[in-house]
Parts: sequence; C-alpha cells; structure tokens
Amino acid sequence: MDKKNKYEGLFIINADLAEEDRDRVIEDIEKCIKSAKGKVTNVDRIGKKKLAYKIKKRSEGVYINIKFEISSEGIVVFNKKLKLKEDIFRVFILKKK
Repeated sequence: MDKKNKYEGLFIINADLAEEDRDRVIEDIEKCIKSAKGKVTNVDRIGKKKLAYKIKKRSEGVYINIKFEISSEGIVVFNKKLKLKEDIFRVFILKKK
C-alpha cells in the first residue's frame, strides 16, 4: 500500500465566477484529489484578493487553501488533471512534514 504524504495547496480561481460556479470548481478540485486516491482533510476559503500582477487579464482572484493526503503517484495524476481546468489561474502545492 502506498504511503500517503500530506500536502497543502493554494489555488487561485477566477473571481468573475458566480458563487455556485466557484463551489463547483472547488468540488472539482476535491474530486481530482479523491480520484487520485487521496483524501481532503481541510478546505479554507480565504476569499477574493487583488493579484500582484494580472493573470489572464484579471486583477483579482479567489484564494482557496486545501489540505490533503495523497500518494506520490497520486500527486502526479492530480497535477495533470488540474492543468485542464480553465478557471484555476494558479496552483501552489507544498509537501508537509
């Protein structure tokens, strides 16, 4: 059985989305984690913030912090699936000790 590592991800999503569409994007991220045999431990909706520089011609983004556990193989699958999501502007993933 693969050992699951702990990760923390910061996701910047499109601020122009309606609230229900933002929820759908967050659910999609959680589904990607679960489909890669991971487990979500915490979701923190930080909220809308001004970006340091424009991304996709937008100056604001909604910040979401998700803590999760996933195997080394699963994180590779998860990252590939995230790249297909248009409404996710940036992804920062840190491996926790």
